[in-house]
Amino acid sequence: MIKTINVTKTIDVPAEKAWKAISSIGGLERWFPVIKTCTVEGEGVGAVRTLELAQGGKMRDRIDEIDYENKRFRYLRFEHPFPIKNYLCTIEVTTAPGDRRSTISWSVEVELDAVPNNAPDYKPYPGASITLQVERNEEDKAHAVMVDFLKNIISDAITAIEQDLRNSMVR
Repeated sequence: MIKTINVTKTIDVPAEKAWKAISSIGGLERWFPVIKTCTVEGEGVGAVRTLELAQGGKMRDRIDEIDYENKRFRYLRFEHPFPIKNYLCTIEVTTAPGDRRSTISWSVEVELDAVPNNAPDYKPYPGASITLQVERNEEDKAHAVMVDFLKNIISDAITAIEQDLRNSMVR
């Protein structure tokens, strides 16, 4: 099942500053509490970002696009512990009204794995604090939990980006 998750937020940081942070590829541990470390191999398009998770495990992303003119960043998450087959992310930064603000649009297209029929308890992601009792006909419920998880973590990350960049502007 393919799902597209869109999160758009306007933040009190100029677009150029937000774009510079996002397009730098690294530093995700500052914005995502679930990420312990972020290392980058290579530069620009084709670089590989490795994210060590705080609860164990890792994720790896390949940078597929950095469009400086349109402030668009795209990566493919090709290794992760989630019940997802494909994970393609696009982040776009635009100037919001007021000129000192920006809008971050974060879109993720995912293909969700089927929930195993023999799984009496289903955790939507490793370390989840919730467990669903999943019957064969309740797969949509489990997928909804995963989609909500991704929406929330992306929304929280945009807020963390804003806080991080506003703090750096004050220093």
